[in-house]
Amino acid sequence: MQIKRETPKTVIESKDCIVCYLDILGYKDLLKKKFSEETYKILLSCISAKDDVNKCDLEPIINKCRIQVLSDSILFILDLEDLPEIHPDLNASNEYKCIAVFLQLVSLFSLDLMSELNYFLRGCVTRGEYCQQEFNKPENQFIFSKALVTAVELERKADTPRILISDHLHRYIMTKKGTVSYEPFRIARAEDGLYYLDPYFKLEGNPRRKSILEGMVKGLKFQMEENKDNVRVLRKYYWFQQYHNSKVKEIGDNWDIEAWEKFLVTTPDYLL
Repeated sequence: MQIKRETPKTVIESKDCIVCYLDILGYKDLLKKKFSEETYKILLSCISAKDDVNKCDLEPIINKCRIQVLSDSILFILDLEDLPEIHPDLNASNEYKCIAVFLQLVSLFSLDLMSELNYFLRGCVTRGEYCQQEFNKPENQFIFSKALVTAVELERKADTPRILISDHLHRYIMTKKGTVSYEPFRIARAEDGLYYLDPYFKLEGNPRRKSILEGMVKGLKFQMEENKDNVRVLRKYYWFQQYHNSKVKEIGDNWDIEAWEKFLVTTPDYLL
């Protein structure tokens, strides 16, 4: 019997995309504590956070964003070549707003997921070539991406629970920002010189800010207790605890949350 082999009907064409790669830290431990159905429901609920993005008439951008989940890896992809189709009069300012919506979506998703799971994310967002197309049927997918390889490599450098912004993407964003004065998202720079997404920036004005903060406090305390005998891992969460507390203090008075000090997380004695 001779096996019939499929021949490619199209050539492989990579597109210029914004690619976000996220990794759920402690995923093996997570699966031991939660049924897969529960994790699935939480992921599905968090993906719906796109409904809370400040759309600014850019809902088509949100709908164009592709989301892939494979085990502990989560991908967000925005094809920059789709933007002229959405904005016939596309200019640098409009492109900046499109990227802003994408980064807002990543911020909201990461906050929701971490506060619901009690497990934290590490990742990277970059720009570059990305290709995804089906083989012989829709369920058989081919993914090839230099940008994804770069994002995975940079994610490992993140070390602590944070979402890095590659230098390449940061420069690209700055060239598009121009004279736009408002801040729909925020990129911070750590002491090690690496840029990272500041997801807590989206808490101000978020109707779910209180429940998200409660979830983050619970998650931090859970991870510190779980890893109290592993100083190497524990210090990664200590970094996030410092970030969390600094953000609570930064705009705590403006959040209109009674007794916001209760959302501060105390450093465990074994880290002092």
